[in-house]
Amino acid sequence: MSGPVLPSSTVFPRADLMGYLRGHTGRFNGLVGASILPPVVVGSDEGSFLKVPAAASLTRYKTQRGADGGYQRRSWTGSTGTFQTQERGLETPISDRKRRKYRNQIDLERFEAIENTRGVLREYEADVIATVVNETNFPASGTTGASLSTAWDNASATPAADVDTGATAIFQKTGVMKSELTLCISYYTFNKLTFVTDVYTRLKIDSAAFGTALTAEQLATYFGVKKVLVSATSYNSADAGQTAVMAAMWNEDYAFLFVGPPDEGTEAPQLGRTAVWIDDLDAETADAMDAAVKADIAAGGNPVIPMIVEMYREDARRQDVLRTRGETDEVIFNLDCGYLIKNTKT
Repeated sequence: MSGPVLPSSTVFPRADLMGYLRGHTGRFNGLVGASILPPVVVGSDEGSFLKVPAAASLTRYKTQRGADGGYQRRSWTGSTGTFQTQERGLETPISDRKRRKYRNQIDLERFEAIENTRGVLREYEADVIATVVNETNFPASGTTGASLSTAWDNASATPAADVDTGATAIFQKTGVMKSELTLCISYYTFNKLTFVTDVYTRLKIDSAAFGTALTAEQLATYFGVKKVLVSATSYNSADAGQTAVMAAMWNEDYAFLFVGPPDEGTEAPQLGRTAVWIDDLDAETADAMDAAVKADIAAGGNPVIPMIVEMYREDARRQDVLRTRGETDEVIFNLDCGYLIKNTKT
């Protein structure tokens, strides 16, 4: 498909490509950052938000009417958090020559829009992972985490019991039940759980026929949690032109248990959100992005951070430049809503 004819240097929003990205979120499977800290569209690049302590909704009150005819009054003290978004982006030149060369093979604009977006989201993913797989935020001991004596790639491991310990710690601090929690694991751990005796025993699966990886839904049943996320994103750390050196983005030695986004909104107990500022867009496109994010979260799906796609012309080089960009800030609401499990890998 040919793009619009652009005046030189004029930046032109590509609503068609933004719509294409919203309709093909499956191309970003394996990314977990936006499921750990789901996006919430904000009206400015910086601002504040209310942090409601989980204990505020757990306080007991005397509710019998008093002798003076009055009732006890509730009160609680919150705190204020702040966000300040930072812009990320990637550009890809599409020359007139390349358009002609590949016009009967692929849609270059759609292809490059996907690849640009994937590149931007990969760096966002790294920031989210660095926030939660973090023993400063979540020490791997006490009520904030654990260091396992038996790794989850050992056939004699008891992963469900390990997660139950974490779920109990979260419940005691927030009142959120294990059935409402989400567990994030590495792709390595996802595959190794297949060989753990406790897993197929509890799921009542015949070990003789147990030769393929379980699904995330089966593992959620095994752990007794609402959802299991599998981080299946890798990256190439080698310089351009060098032999690829691939590595997993999620540290395979860790799993993370947390309170995901509830239906009530940002004020209910939850780990946190990603503030997303969508600027320079017409109201219709911005509203469509916001609606898609909310629908994904409400359906329990895996949301994708909204991205702006735009294009401009470089006549001197006889090429168009396709740009993907977005503004985000990863915000933790409540550290009590997370629990870090260490030593999942031998």
